[in-house]
Amino acid sequence: MRRLVTCLLMGIFGSLFGCAKGDGHSHQAPASHAPFKLFFVDYVEDKTLESKDARAATKAEILHSMDCVLHMPRNFVGLIDRNDMTLQFMVNDDKTIHVDVPVPSRTGSFVKTATLKECLDLVSTLGDSIDVAKIGGLTFTSWNAK
Repeated sequence: MRRLVTCLLMGIFGSLFGCAKGDGHSHQAPASHAPFKLFFVDYVEDKTLESKDARAATKAEILHSMDCVLHMPRNFVGLIDRNDMTLQFMVNDDKTIHVDVPVPSRTGSFVKTATLKECLDLVSTLGDSIDVAKIGGLTFTSWNAK
């Protein structure tokens, strides 16, 4: 019950501050201050912003959105850098977070499992682009593995 109340409050605050808004009316950060584009799925708020519609977001906006959204299983936040590299976070059933950097040219992803704090720290230390070499603990997993 406490977790549900916390998530509902985060959803309310998120709506007030512009995170997890997929209705096209959320604040658009100026491109010069937003090195990333943000997309997400928030099942608590029943809101989605697909990757094809990702919006420009500052690092502070991304961190706020992550903190609002990444609490319920299957909720999802992703960011795309200026080189079209994607970094995705999805909440697992045990509340850990699956970190995924898809590499379509290699038919797989660099992945790891982390806590929300570790994910927030990861994003806060990103430069203006996503570099798998600078994200500790990633392992490559083929999408075709049987």
